[in-house]
Amino acid sequence: MSAITPFVPLIVSGSHPSTHMPSNASSSSLTGETATLRQVVNAFLAPGGIFDRMGESRDKIRDAARQAFVSIATVVHKHGGQSVSPAAAARLVKTQETPMAILERFVREVAFASKTARVREQVS
Repeated sequence: MSAITPFVPLIVSGSHPSTHMPSNASSSSLTGETATLRQVVNAFLAPGGIFDRMGESRDKIRDAARQAFVSIATVVHKHGGQSVSPAAAARLVKTQETPMAILERFVREVAFASKTARVREQVS
């Protein structure tokens, strides 16, 4: 869990402060970053991932999971994540979802639906 926090900004190069893309960057590199960010969000926030660790009884594990979630959410936000209305999200195919829409879906479907009260209170 502790390795996720520094790892996520490095894997998505557009969010790392020392690697700003030039204004004439190709759309394929931006599409690649979006695809990578989608994979990161899907891998770490899926059921059995970070949200489940937020419900652990040990403080150290809960804190690491919370920091990892904040790190992922920060990268998604810096990447220019646009929130999507529920009606528009219903029309999107999962491969076309923005990273922000995926993040919101996991928070809604996994974190807020968790049986563990600790998870629900840490996410809200």
